[in-house]
Amino acid sequence: MSPSIGRRVFLGTLATGTVGSACAVTEKSVTGNSPERTTTVQGAGLTAQNSFAEVEAAAPELAIFSLAAIEQHGETQPVGTDFFTISAILKEVAKRLNVYVLPTMPIGTSREHMIGAGTITMQQMTLHNYVRDIVISLYDQGFKYVAYMTGHGGNFLAEPALEELNREYPDRIAVWVRPDGDPTILESTKPDIHGGEGELSSMMYLHPNDVHKEKAVDSYPPIGREVFDYAYVEDFSKPGIWGTPTLATAEKGRRRFEKSVESTVEKILALFPEIEKRKGGGA
Repeated sequence: MSPSIGRRVFLGTLATGTVGSACAVTEKSVTGNSPERTTTVQGAGLTAQNSFAEVEAAAPELAIFSLAAIEQHGETQPVGTDFFTISAILKEVAKRLNVYVLPTMPIGTSREHMIGAGTITMQQMTLHNYVRDIVISLYDQGFKYVAYMTGHGGNFLAEPALEELNREYPDRIAVWVRPDGDPTILESTKPDIHGGEGELSSMMYLHPNDVHKEKAVDSYPPIGREVFDYAYVEDFSKPGIWGTPTLATAEKGRRRFEKSVESTVEKILALFPEIEKRKGGGA
């Protein structure tokens, strides 16, 4: 591989940048014989639509990969809801930061939804090994920082995989980036866990032709959230829903989407420098 892939500019750039603004990028010559040069980069994110030469030239230090799910979301939403939503968020993130965003993996662990036709799942250890393989592959490419994101809560086994990798590669950082939500966007005061007001609102904004709000049915099973991980959803919620989809609107979806993008960018700007400082023994 060309030695230029080793020129990484993420921390010094993004840690001092602001959301949506141009970032000053400093690159040092590979040989060390040339003086530092500074360029201005805005919206320099890369995706699978870029060539390897473009990725190498941009030399992002951080890569983002994500998992979603193909699973039932009642009669109101497509089985690809989680995939469509997280993919749209990361497409916008890629426009704002000098990072490399991988295509979202659509299949996750969705055992609890398997009664719903069209749902696909993988074994937990398959997901664990998948996460490890992706992160190690990115490390081998020269990326020092990896952000994991998920469009589906059931993909939680990724976290222990990331913890293992941080111990095995102490000079690298791989973390789960969780965007902050805005509870004031939704009207319902009850739990909005699956296929409810939030998810349907997002899909009404992002994919309005693929939703059927007229079929929305509110459902609140009389059980705790933890049951979701040990039983089939339709055993305790015939509509396959846990929430209030009747309250969904496209406007809420727009606000929710924009908040998710903004929060993701802010978390990335703050999280990696903070972890770097702590791992380095800083105050």
